[in-house]
Amino acid sequence: MINKSVPFNKLGFSNLFNDYLAEKSEILSFYEKNPFKTESYSQLAKSRDLHTDRESLVNALLSFNESFNPPQKTIDSIHSLKSPGTFTVVTGQQMTFAGGPLFTLYKTITAILLSKYLTNNSNLNVVPVFWLADEDHDFEEIADFKGEKNGKIETIFVDKKNVDNHAAGKLVFDDAGETLSRLEALLPDSEFKANAVSILESCWQNGSSWRTAFGKQMLDLFSGYGLILCGSDSKEIKELVKPVFRFGLEKKTSVYEALENQSQELENNYHRQAYVGDSQLFLHTSTGREKVDFSDIADISELSSKCDASPEIFSPNVFFRPLLQEYLLPNLAYIGGPAEVAYFGQMNTLFKEAGLTMPMIVPRMSATIIEPPVARLLPEFGFNYEDYKERIEVLEKKYVHENTDADIHKSINKWIKDIKAIYESNIDFISSVDPSLVGSVHSAASKAENEVQKIRQKVIRSLKQREEVQLKRIKKIKGSLFPDDNLQERELSYIHYYAKYGENLITLLLNSLDNENLLEELKEHHLIYLD
Repeated sequence: MINKSVPFNKLGFSNLFNDYLAEKSEILSFYEKNPFKTESYSQLAKSRDLHTDRESLVNALLSFNESFNPPQKTIDSIHSLKSPGTFTVVTGQQMTFAGGPLFTLYKTITAILLSKYLTNNSNLNVVPVFWLADEDHDFEEIADFKGEKNGKIETIFVDKKNVDNHAAGKLVFDDAGETLSRLEALLPDSEFKANAVSILESCWQNGSSWRTAFGKQMLDLFSGYGLILCGSDSKEIKELVKPVFRFGLEKKTSVYEALENQSQELENNYHRQAYVGDSQLFLHTSTGREKVDFSDIADISELSSKCDASPEIFSPNVFFRPLLQEYLLPNLAYIGGPAEVAYFGQMNTLFKEAGLTMPMIVPRMSATIIEPPVARLLPEFGFNYEDYKERIEVLEKKYVHENTDADIHKSINKWIKDIKAIYESNIDFISSVDPSLVGSVHSAASKAENEVQKIRQKVIRSLKQREEVQLKRIKKIKGSLFPDDNLQERELSYIHYYAKYGENLITLLLNSLDNENLLEELKEHHLIYLD
């Protein structure tokens, strides 16, 4: 397996993210510590306070994972948290149908690799946690599967039934037979397809909760790595993190000011990632998940009493979910994508206001899978990986231009030069007769040049037709590397590749980075050539 890398600054990522990877002080000052220094993690482990009793945490996690039929290594990881020397690294994602895009896989792999790296290099015992976004309520964002058929991206949508505005963890999956049949037809044929379909059928069953289906699939794929699943849509967990909800209620003004002030400071050099509202909490009601509207509440103490009695009805937003994680877990790091790295840059003051310590914010693994048919075609063309970001029309034009006989362009350029010379040679004559006609001469010269340029474009189109086979190959490469003009990791569902390459895919990806140099490896986008 070949692994090459590309700097993120060649792929259109934000200035904030690129500066973060470059360890520039202008952006690192908005975070607690530098995540690219191994000693930062040991320092954090020594200084961070533990807010949840470990025995209670273990019991809550065992209960939470029970519905996923967890493998023994997951149970062992949970029990290890009883020890004061065991810490966590956390990643998380929305619970998308059939597992989600490739970057969900990359997040999980990064958590596993970082746990191993810190265990080996920091005299710590570290276990990976995947946080299920089981209280998100945007069904449209989790209800699709994207695969590829005959060179085109095709999408399967799960029918929206009785969803309303309820949290994802509470949704029940139905129409399994029809939905999975459509998905199976879209998966690529291979010796591994039957196993991929079997995993999906065993997880996404009629009557199963969306959370249970997603969680089972995750632990099926990573059964040998001690991955722990966690989420906030749990009565036991809500009971443990109740003080965070009380903080959000009783210090709502301080919360808003902490977020807004740091966001404004960030905007002196960068773009803020997330809007700051005056409420960071939701309530689960009979009609769905509704934002707490403080303008309608005369007495906060009434809500605080509700929180004491029934914390499970409260739910965090994007800013408060990290607070819950840090309060609940003995956590050292959060692994996120570029957008998550950015919104954590708005949050350090909030962590301090809550009496918590921001974890290391670690960029997830970012990669493009180069499959053998594409790998064989790449050397035929003079493009770099990042060139394929361009629209297909631009790539075609570049290829034809670069592969057009130089004599053709030379001849056309000489033609244009000769035209200009002919008109210029007559300027003095025309001016002597009637100076007002000089402008007409220039206009005629410009029109003549334009006509020749049109002829050049017709020649190029003619050459494009002759290069049709090569242009189809360029289109095939672009469709694989940047499907729908987006990074592969953001578009295609990872189960598409799992159906092609089976369990070996997980092993190959886990071995694609140099674990001894992991923190530096995460600073670049990787091109992973599959055998």
